[in-house]
Amino acid sequence: LKSPTSQMTATDRDATAEIEYSISDEGTALGCFSINSSTGLIVTKRRLDREDPVLALSGRPIYVITIQAFDGKYSATARVNIRVIDVNDNPPLLEEASASMSVNESFGGDRVNDKFIGQLTYSDADESDSVNSRASFSLVHTLRSAQELRFSVSPDGHVTASGILDREASQRHLLVVRLTDHGTPALSSTATAVVRLQDLNDNPPRIWSPRPHQQLNLTEDSPPGVSFAEVNVTDADAECERRSSLDCLRSGGLQLRLERQAAALFSVNSSTGQLMVANPLTQGLHRLNLSVTTAATRSR
Repeated sequence: LKSPTSQMTATDRDATAEIEYSISDEGTALGCFSINSSTGLIVTKRRLDREDPVLALSGRPIYVITIQAFDGKYSATARVNIRVIDVNDNPPLLEEASASMSVNESFGGDRVNDKFIGQLTYSDADESDSVNSRASFSLVHTLRSAQELRFSVSPDGHVTASGILDREASQRHLLVVRLTDHGTPALSSTATAVVRLQDLNDNPPRIWSPRPHQQLNLTEDSPPGVSFAEVNVTDADAECERRSSLDCLRSGGLQLRLERQAAALFSVNSSTGQLMVANPLTQGLHRLNLSVTTAATRSR
């Protein structure tokens, strides 16, 4: 406070004139400056902030005030432009829009090497294109990341990954990044960026009941339409993740079918998983070969 800002000087041809200085119009600098009425020295009255919204509206960090010099009879005025010099008082901040990234997972466990994931961006309220507003990224640590997957963040904010991007192992990864500006002293901030893995159909569906070679018993006189077992399926991909077998089948994401030979006597309802008698039975052992399919995979 009361830091010298500028020195005003007025002249008067009258040798005995005593000049008194005052601020006649503070303009946008309301309450920012005062002037010594005898010497004309302008000083600050409060802390100045170059990032003041009032200055931001004007588009330049300059306060304009009007100084009056009065000799008791006559007066004169002058406009004074006071430029606020930037100091490094604002840390760089990660921009929210860039903090959420998504990328397809690796197909079939394929490894990637320095795969580009996304671009982080930041903002800094200090003077643009100066050392105070230029900043560099660094990766502090990664949360929820599998051991076989490594993320990197370059100084300019490029995010890359090496390893296996497996959505079924972890759907999202949290990257704690630090931003450090180039000012003196340097200011920094930390933030968390999120990498979400998009699902690919890289896991075959499975039939988990009936079990392979499980024996199901029916009487020879069981009429057509009788249900005698329920087929339960699962799929690690997003289509059926955390959903019941019945929901997966009803959604149409998975389809059940019987091989042709078994279909002569039996049927399977692909919407409910019910195994049913289709035609009159004959005594003996009948083999049922079931399959479950998606658009791209098939499993027995």
